[in-house]
Amino acid sequence: MRNYERGDADHTPVLAMLYQIRTAVADLIVPLVAGLMTVWLVVVTPSHFFKASFFHERPLEKLRSPFLVLWPFLSKEERRPLDPAQFLLFGIFTAALAGFGFDNSNQLRGLLRETGVTESLLAYLSRQNAALGQTITAVQRILQSGPVAALQTFMDQSLIAAIWELIVNLFVTAVFAYIFYLLVRRQISPRHSYSFWLYMRGMQYFTTAVSTLFFSLSSLSILGLPEITPDILFWLFETALRLVWLFLFPAIVLPRLFPELTAKRVLGASLVGNLILIGANWLLTTGWVFMLAVLGAAAS
Repeated sequence: MRNYERGDADHTPVLAMLYQIRTAVADLIVPLVAGLMTVWLVVVTPSHFFKASFFHERPLEKLRSPFLVLWPFLSKEERRPLDPAQFLLFGIFTAALAGFGFDNSNQLRGLLRETGVTESLLAYLSRQNAALGQTITAVQRILQSGPVAALQTFMDQSLIAAIWELIVNLFVTAVFAYIFYLLVRRQISPRHSYSFWLYMRGMQYFTTAVSTLFFSLSSLSILGLPEITPDILFWLFETALRLVWLFLFPAIVLPRLFPELTAKRVLGASLVGNLILIGANWLLTTGWVFMLAVLGAAAS
């Protein structure tokens, strides 16, 4: 019989179960506390946080926030804020819990369905290549088959949307970060640019979660306002937050981290970079259909 070292939780079955429950709860709460700690550091002490994260001027676990008092009760691990990708996941997760309908992926898929772009593209490819058309037809039959439809009923669509949102944002932010790096004349490294904008995306989703909860819990209807008023106010509030995290906050913080940058250059690079992404999104969704229609009309 093998010998093993007995712990305090092994004395009685009740203590063992309580220990396992405490460990499971801590594993769930620690990422939440780390995420809230990261929000505090980004908003309240951004210069200290990004200097510690980018240039290692001080250990990250030494940065202070009000949420540190909870950590000793949850875990014995180092009290570190979340990494950029982890923080983006934290923001998307909080937005999903708040009931926010994601814009990037869901709106894109909805737009493709409503405009019929996907069907038009598949039909065009099928006409151009018979073998490809047969492959497309076979794939469509598989997707419409009974087993696949039954599998989709067991899948949490909100979870799938959140995962897809994370994948889209990781890719889009990488493209934007590199464009920004080029537009500021390489005064910031690509790695630092990507990390910084991942934090900004995460903050955008976190504040979206807060505003979603606020507008869902507020009783604007008792004021006798039109039914569409909450949607309009939410859109205005979200637009203001987007301007903060994509333009105002970077223009204030980045010149403190990289003295070669100016607020004007950061604002210009952010504006041009976002316009490039908006143009690319339009071209990939409906723009190419519009261009084909124009070229076809000109040819005829």
